[in-house]
Amino acid sequence: MPLLAPAPCFVGVDVAKATIAAAITGQKSRTFIHTPDGLQALVAWVRRNCPKGELRFVAESSGVYSRYFAFHLQHLPEITVAIVDPARVRYSAKSRGVFTKTDHVDAQVILDYALHVKPAPYLHPTQVQAELSSLHHELKCVERDLRRISNRLEALAFLPQAHQAVKESLERQQQALQAERQVLEQAVKKLYAGDAELHVQHDLLRTIPSFGPVVTRLLLSLGRALFTLSPKQLVQYAGLAPAHRESGSSVHGKSMITRRGHAGLRQALYMCALSAAKCHPLFREDYKRWREAGKPGKLALIAVARKLLLLAQSVLVSGKPFDPARGCPQA
Repeated sequence: MPLLAPAPCFVGVDVAKATIAAAITGQKSRTFIHTPDGLQALVAWVRRNCPKGELRFVAESSGVYSRYFAFHLQHLPEITVAIVDPARVRYSAKSRGVFTKTDHVDAQVILDYALHVKPAPYLHPTQVQAELSSLHHELKCVERDLRRISNRLEALAFLPQAHQAVKESLERQQQALQAERQVLEQAVKKLYAGDAELHVQHDLLRTIPSFGPVVTRLLLSLGRALFTLSPKQLVQYAGLAPAHRESGSSVHGKSMITRRGHAGLRQALYMCALSAAKCHPLFREDYKRWREAGKPGKLALIAVARKLLLLAQSVLVSGKPFDPARGCPQA
């Protein structure tokens, strides 16, 4: 009989900017410095207590800190990292009656959650995907700052007694941000041109109605999610899955979307749905049919947004551009 591989050894880690609190079964939790040397010490401590099999580190999503942690462990043998939703871990802790919140308690709570749920490993982005993600994030920040400066300039027009130096300062900031936006947009174009696969994926997504450069860039920056998640998981990832509120004979709440997921993706798809439902015959007919069935306008637009998301996955996985004759996947 072939020998069964040993079960993964789960490690709960609470990742902060400067430190990492770690917990494993049967050992008192410990704290390590969040540096490459500290991570080596963490792995050595865990390996001494779990000498055989895969090490599955589980951390809550904490932005750049958890991604830094995952990045430095991804190439080590027999080690994987799972990044989980902090809200789910907190709900799990409350269900067990744990209300204290310290680094070491959090590490133990994450370990208990990992042992129960056994989350899947984090899908590391490729170098190109990570670079595109950073460019997309910075472009969003520049666009936000440009809107802020534009609003202040507009408000200044209603203050005739304002000093001229204020207006000149805002105009200089606006010009500088516009120049930065052009530099970043050129960097995105260069990235597309320098990677054949990314270039093909970009062209495929642009065949979808209402998909412009911003939502295309956002989708491509998601990494492997569009290729590896099932349609149901992808809809949940975007926070577009329906959540029904019914219980017994007295609770008949209004159904709504979960809003648990990628808020930026959800907002971008909703704006695309507004355009598609108005301008493209295929989506306009879907929207009209749902409205005639008595669905609220916002609910019908969310259904269009789900169709657009599944269509993006379909064209990328199949490698074929959008064809109106084939229709759309079911939302």
